[in-house]
Amino acid sequence: MRTIEWTAAFRRDYKRTKATPRHKDIETLLPEIVGLMVDDKPLKEKFRDHGLGACPSNAKSAVMATSACGSPKWESQDLAT
Repeated sequence: MRTIEWTAAFRRDYKRTKATPRHKDIETLLPEIVGLMVDDKPLKEKFRDHGLGACPSNAKSAVMATSACGSPKWESQDLAT
């Protein structure tokens, strides 16, 4: 079992996030997430860490393209060729 400490930075971030209309459900989600973390249980897929961009990390350069469904995707290009 872990111990959770609320730092001053977390308190500020929590207050700012709670005030954002997009994150009104934080009061219900936070106890669930913290409870899982305290008990060392795996988080649900939607709460796990993820990359912030669609750009592949191993590409030397990336060019934006459009997939067949119309959503953007990244294609890598090797600059040496």
